[in-house]
Amino acid sequence: MKSLINKTINWEIIIGILIPSLVMLFVQTHSVPVLMVSFVLSFLYLRRPLVLFPVMFLTSLNTNLFMIIPGLSCGLIFMVLMIVSLTLNISSTDERLRKRYAGWVILLLLINLFMSSISIIGSFDTFFKMFQSLLLFYLLSLQQKIDVRNIIYSLAGAVTVCVAIMLGAFLSGKMVINELGRFSTEGVNENGLAMVFSQCSIILIFAFFYINSRIQKGIYIVTFFVALFLLLLSGSRSAMLGSLVGSFFIIAFYYLSLKKSRTYIFPIIIISLIAYVGVTYVMDMDLKVLERFTVDNMIEGRGTERLDRREYLLKNVFPEHPIFGIGLGSENEYAVTPDGPCHNIIIDPLIQIGLFGITIYWIFIAQVMVRSRKYIRKNLEIILPLALFVACLINGIGEIVFWEKFFWNSISMTVLFVNYLNSKRIAIVR
Repeated sequence: MKSLINKTINWEIIIGILIPSLVMLFVQTHSVPVLMVSFVLSFLYLRRPLVLFPVMFLTSLNTNLFMIIPGLSCGLIFMVLMIVSLTLNISSTDERLRKRYAGWVILLLLINLFMSSISIIGSFDTFFKMFQSLLLFYLLSLQQKIDVRNIIYSLAGAVTVCVAIMLGAFLSGKMVINELGRFSTEGVNENGLAMVFSQCSIILIFAFFYINSRIQKGIYIVTFFVALFLLLLSGSRSAMLGSLVGSFFIIAFYYLSLKKSRTYIFPIIIISLIAYVGVTYVMDMDLKVLERFTVDNMIEGRGTERLDRREYLLKNVFPEHPIFGIGLGSENEYAVTPDGPCHNIIIDPLIQIGLFGITIYWIFIAQVMVRSRKYIRKNLEIILPLALFVACLINGIGEIVFWEKFFWNSISMTVLFVNYLNSKRIAIVR
């Protein structure tokens, strides 16, 4: 890592890796002193958003996995710390940009508040979740001095350690294969756990291509396949597909968009060979979870009966609430049908906030993504948040995702990376 030459950045990266590692260690050991150390380090580096970003990102992937006590998750604590840190470090001088994003965020919050107030059961849970995500987006849109390359280094290191800890927990029996044959842990939904591994795998495969050190490349590619294996054991088809499509997205852009594309032919061959051997080995294993990935199982189960829910919601609920929906949050869908949401990134938001709300949201998201277009062919960094976003979209085939923090984190990362690249005019071609 070239950035490690600088001693200040060196410590920021190291602490940025250490804090989420301690939090993941707490998840497996429930050691309060370990968690306290992570909090102390976070407060000491409160004015360093680079240090807090990896732990905020990882703990926002799944609320239940990082639960401290019922009703209080590490994700909420580190999200608040990150918001405070960003507030103390606003660096944007572009007044036009401030006003544009401030206007969008206020508009979306007003829409959320309105949808929540007219909802069937009057719940504001999703509103408060979206308030955090949109506030984080706005504060990150005002940052121009955070070196996103060091965020990549920190995230890659933190994800590697966390996946290794979860593998250790699996091998030691703390995380087990349940009666359905799916990888899980107490109090955490299998699909929720799968989303963690899906997002981690994207970061790892990107780090494999992005970072020059051969030793680190070896570590990242091994950890990537470990994450894929644990993702497979979780049994989530949409999360697995999201991970594979996101990985292909990264490989395709590295191979097709960069001038030195021949440089990556050998790594791609290596990945293909490892994947072939790994798939062959897994297929020979007697794993019950593999049945979920067969075409017959998906057709027979109709997507775990989610296709039936989608048909019911579109035919019976949507026609009665086409403009503003039934209200923000999955709890409103449970109020109109015992089966609840149909777990789809398009249909569930459509039912909840109607045509008006979903149109405004996707216009906003499209505007952010379009701004990243001109950097794709010149800057490797922007591929990471875009790949995370693509993985979320594919994962949304079988999960709601739209209100989840990790979905909005990928959008926030995109605007952060675009602002940094625009301010520095970086044009790195490897």
